[in-house]
Amino acid sequence: MEQNKTVTNFEYLKPPKEAYLHFPKENRLFSGKEKKILRWYFDGDSEYTEFELQRFQKFKDYLKEKGATNLIDNWTQQGIFRQLQGNYFDNKKTKTDIADFNEWVKNVATHIDDDIQKFLDLEIIYVAGRDHKYRPIIVFNIYKLDPKQFPIDKITKGVDFFYKIIMDNMFIPGQIENWIIIMDLNSASLSSIPLSMIKQIVSYSSKYYKSRLYRLYMVNTTSTITTTWKALKFFMDSVTVDKINILKEGVPEKLFLHANKSQIL
Repeated sequence: MEQNKTVTNFEYLKPPKEAYLHFPKENRLFSGKEKKILRWYFDGDSEYTEFELQRFQKFKDYLKEKGATNLIDNWTQQGIFRQLQGNYFDNKKTKTDIADFNEWVKNVATHIDDDIQKFLDLEIIYVAGRDHKYRPIIVFNIYKLDPKQFPIDKITKGVDFFYKIIMDNMFIPGQIENWIIIMDLNSASLSSIPLSMIKQIVSYSSKYYKSRLYRLYMVNTTSTITTTWKALKFFMDSVTVDKINILKEGVPEKLFLHANKSQIL
């Protein structure tokens, strides 16, 4: 029988005091413009561009026209902006993603059950520190996932529970809103870690945690995965591609361009 256990004490994950004095510079709030804007900060006192505000109003008008304004009844303006940017301000795709999100959020695990406990006990995913902007650095030991033991629904359940802890305890609205992920494949072959599973995990995170990823470092990869990635990236949007680094090495040296080695556990 599954035992539900509520974990409430995550004080040790809270940002250090100096993080509350860190405010991103104006030229680091976002890059690009109009449909290709890449915004890193949405919450707090974040100010939006005229283009973003215009597209926000157009989206609301679109929902009214479709008789679907109820979709955003429980949404903040910032949350809607995340969905709009993630869909390049395409109203139809944004409406679909918000509807999907509304259904998805009803089933997100908020208590530890046996599946989540097992996922956490194996240290498949854990926090390894923060970078120089206090963004959480998450290690995802994907090589520990046995597809027979952890089908994709059990993986995403564990990921959801973990990500919620990070967002609730390690972020500061308008100051810290993104994370870095180091995904370790431990040079495992595609027979033990199917590429489809990796793709599902990345796609799932991209869909339900929009604008949360700052960088993804996939380390200890094989030549097969590196070659496959080169082919796959032509079918992905440039924003996502720029965030992902595929490395044969075990240490992502590029990480230390925005994190001191002493900050990594």
